[in-house]
Amino acid sequence: MNNNTLCKRLNDIRTFIKWMHTSEKISSTRRTEIQFDLEKVIADLQIRSFNNPKVALTVKQMDVLSSTIFEKTIESDFYKVIENGIEKSKPVSKESLIRAKDFFLFLSFTGVRISDFRKLNAKNIVFNRQVSQKTQRGYLLYRGNDKAFKILAKYNYSFGLSDQKLNQYLKPLMRQFFDYYKKNYDQEFDMFLEQVAWRGREFAFKLSRFFLYIYRPMLLLTFSKVLFF
Repeated sequence: MNNNTLCKRLNDIRTFIKWMHTSEKISSTRRTEIQFDLEKVIADLQIRSFNNPKVALTVKQMDVLSSTIFEKTIESDFYKVIENGIEKSKPVSKESLIRAKDFFLFLSFTGVRISDFRKLNAKNIVFNRQVSQKTQRGYLLYRGNDKAFKILAKYNYSFGLSDQKLNQYLKPLMRQFFDYYKKNYDQEFDMFLEQVAWRGREFAFKLSRFFLYIYRPMLLLTFSKVLFF
């Protein structure tokens, strides 16, 4: 369970508490007590500070990812989706994976939000300026970024991928990339994996503390029933 899922579950608990109060299953006083206890746990364990393990690709990794040598090794693959509660594998072509790679590279080279890219046009490139949809402020774009210009020219301002498809295609693409990188740059890749593993262990430790804190009274009650009843 990552931090986004954890936050969603916490919101589900809040919604459930609200529903119980609205349905008159608990009193207003009891609702306030539960909400206070929940927020205290969140504050004590600093749930808001949880982050997914984030590891930025190195400059060398970005160079390899954008190289024609790696692109030639990309093969058709599968990505997983959940339909009606069942995990399924769906095929994705080599061309779609390359398109997803170029989309990812473009966003990485420019730092542009996807929402802003969707509104990008030739005028923005000519004047080297675009108004951010989120902040409603202008900022400079692309100046001196030849790689970004080449990608734009290749796809004529449209990658033909929705946000969902981009996320789905990136998973098999990056799996292929890291397999390739490990094979050709083994020592550097091992150091990279160690960094990911360390941050993942740190997140898992905080998550385990949270659930122990939440379910400790329940565990103690269950244990007492086993001993005395």
